[in-house]
Amino acid sequence: MDDTQAEGHGSTSPYDPPTAPLHGRAITLGDGIAQQRSRARWVMRLLALGILLDVVAVVSGLMQQSLLTRAANGVQIEEAEASVNDLRQQIVSLAQLGTFVATAVMWLLWAYRAYSNLGLMGTGRTDYRPGWAVGYWFLPLLNLFRPYQITKELWQRSQARNASEWVRDMGTPALLGWWWLAWLLSSVLGQAVARAAFGAEGLAELQSLTTWEIVDSALSIVAAVLALSVVRAIDRLQAQAAADPSATVGASETAPAS
Repeated sequence: MDDTQAEGHGSTSPYDPPTAPLHGRAITLGDGIAQQRSRARWVMRLLALGILLDVVAVVSGLMQQSLLTRAANGVQIEEAEASVNDLRQQIVSLAQLGTFVATAVMWLLWAYRAYSNLGLMGTGRTDYRPGWAVGYWFLPLLNLFRPYQITKELWQRSQARNASEWVRDMGTPALLGWWWLAWLLSSVLGQAVARAAFGAEGLAELQSLTTWEIVDSALSIVAAVLALSVVRAIDRLQAQAAADPSATVGASETAPAS
């Protein structure tokens, strides 16, 4: 069965929705959207925390840049001051990394649940199996565009209550495109900065690296704000679908065993 033509229900693919019963209770559209809303709230909280940490990182980077500028101008920097600066930068970086990992995990859990809900709504039609809402993030090259396409479809079908089998001609807000562009730029710049950090030596290189770290954090703020807006919008659309009597259940799904 073609991935782009299957709803995935009843297949043995690892990317299909789980089919093991939980106390014999099937997941309804209302159940699925309630789970999606809970996960969406966690994603938005973590994105907000990430934004706060990125702001802290920008401030910390500016403080380091000031210290490096003073050193370049011949000012003697006390060892204690340099140590405090290094410790502050390390703590901020570790906090950013931990928050990023937590956000990524919760994002994938949210995306899987939200996309699975489309199979319980309207026609029950989806262009991909729900597992690919997670899997495509990890496939080289495909992860440059396929997660965007799935998120776009998720938006379109949620907005239309999945009443039509064909939604690709439906318009979507520019927000989605700006979010994906900001995410790609932030990812590329973040990887470049991380690689450069291992080989930076001398004041000039450290100053340049610090500048790019500040730019990376600022771009991450933009990407996170846009991502938060995307999650909030899709969450709202699915909540409206749950309250709409016309959003009839297109398929039933059973809850995974605990």
